[in-house]
Amino acid sequence: MTPAALEGGTERCPLRSKRSVTWLSTIFHDRGTPIETAGYLLALVSIVGIVGAFVTPLVSHKMVDQRVGIVVTVGTTAVGTSGLLFDPHYFDVLWAVLIGWGQRSSNGLANYDDGRSSREPR
Repeated sequence: MTPAALEGGTERCPLRSKRSVTWLSTIFHDRGTPIETAGYLLALVSIVGIVGAFVTPLVSHKMVDQRVGIVVTVGTTAVGTSGLLFDPHYFDVLWAVLIGWGQRSSNGLANYDDGRSSREPR
């Protein structure tokens, strides 16, 4: 683990989204999706993730309790991953959107929470 993970920084979770997203095109292709479509789905995960990473801190800023945001991001990641594992590739676009939104919005939420709870004003 890195020193930032030991100190409670933004890299608390060793399974970061960059490490798990890189295998998505291979997983889609192994499930029977053409390689071009698997690449497009990986791009969709990235695009939706970028939007989620920017929107989630904005929404979280308005909320009194951030636990709701945590439940939503963990839930969307769990549903997307479960669908990816158990669905016989009928809803690949939905799973890609849920995985992208859940993983990257959780990073945005963690970064917002670290900035909000820091002792020094920035």
